[in-house]
Amino acid sequence: METNKKRANSHFDFDNRKQLLKSKCSQVAIFVIIAIVLVVVIALVFVLIQKPFGLFQGQIDDPRQYIEDCLKEDLSDSIKQVSMHGGYVVPTDFILFNNTKVSYLCYTDEDEALCINNEPMLGARIKLEIKEDISDKVERCFDGLEDRLQDYEDEATDLTIDIESDKVVARIKKRIRYTDKGNQMSVETFNIPVENPMFDFVRLTLDVINQEVDCDCLKETCNADVLKMALMNRDFEVNRFVTGRNEEIYTIREVETGKNFRFAIRNCVRSIG
Repeated sequence: METNKKRANSHFDFDNRKQLLKSKCSQVAIFVIIAIVLVVVIALVFVLIQKPFGLFQGQIDDPRQYIEDCLKEDLSDSIKQVSMHGGYVVPTDFILFNNTKVSYLCYTDEDEALCINNEPMLGARIKLEIKEDISDKVERCFDGLEDRLQDYEDEATDLTIDIESDKVVARIKKRIRYTDKGNQMSVETFNIPVENPMFDFVRLTLDVINQEVDCDCLKETCNADVLKMALMNRDFEVNRFVTGRNEEIYTIREVETGKNFRFAIRNCVRSIG
């Protein structure tokens, strides 16, 4: 009798181990399936991030709006860079001011001497700086457009930057052709405007420089009359900071928006010591 009970218990233990083993195998199988699903989902998300909506060609209603949306932030950032750095995206002749590189727009390395205007065509310099900064980004935007249109073809890109009275505009001439709902479509011009007082920044900056050099270093202090400039240009503030080396940092600020343009001058510096 006892032997039979032991055999029964042995069979019972064997059956329990067998059920436990099956349960563990089932759990492992479930984990493997979940892992595979996660890998597939992550891969799909990665593809969609790399080429959003790329699987749904022909869904863009307005290629012009797509290019504007794609490029506007980059254009705004480029404008901000030239404003912070005195007309350059990456300054080469500068002074550090509040950990920011501020370009010298009028400079002499001599004491008690008039500075030389480094950028008499400042507006042209700014347009060139912005153009060079965003050119590669423009091409990337059109590459993204190609992924989203059917039967896409394009021609060479002609990019120009215009500084208008209240905005900076990137103008692109680039003929593209594509198919939309069975129709052959063509677009040739793309305009990306960003509201900015760059026109007045350039005007007031050149006014400051002209005032700085229109004097006799040996007889007078050669500074721009920032108070008079502010009174004559109510929408702007013109501030001057003099460094410990008698160099000047000018900041022109649009009152309503707080946007500003900053540049440095080394002019008529008195000998120290």
